Amino acid sequence: MKVMIRSMIAAIALAPLCATAATAEEYYLSAQLKGANQVPGPGDAAAAATADIMLDTEKLRLCYTIAAKGLEKVSMAHIHKGAAGASGDPVVTLTVDGGGNAKACMDVVKDVASAIGASPGDYYVNIHNEALPAGAIRGQLVAE
Repeated sequence: MKVMIRSMIAAIALAPLCATAATAEEYYLSAQLKGANQVPGPGDAAAAATADIMLDTEKLRLCYTIAAKGLEKVSMAHIHKGAAGASGDPVVTLTVDGGGNAKACMDVVKDVASAIGASPGDYYVNIHNEALPAGAIRGQLVAE
């Protein structure tokens, strides 16, 4: 009986340490990008994209897939800080092809990863092209 009680006490004492070591901070986010969402507008009404993101705030890793249609001569893509209806500064640069498509992983800085994980709705994905250098399509991040 004493051995069983000691084992239970040891298990209870070690539980917080085990839980902390085994907890992964993974966030699954997505965004629906449209020209109508572009701030300031106008955006490209004929273009659209879906962005799926996995953010690991423990390993400081961001993996993303962007599937776009109707975009040409894409010049850049970012994750920006900014609530819906507001524009903001880019915090993560995403690598996309000339049509706005991508599948990649990258390292991210801790402060940015933590902030996006804590409040994804305060960030948006924006794709820019030659015709609309301020931004062709945009979508707010939402947690899945």
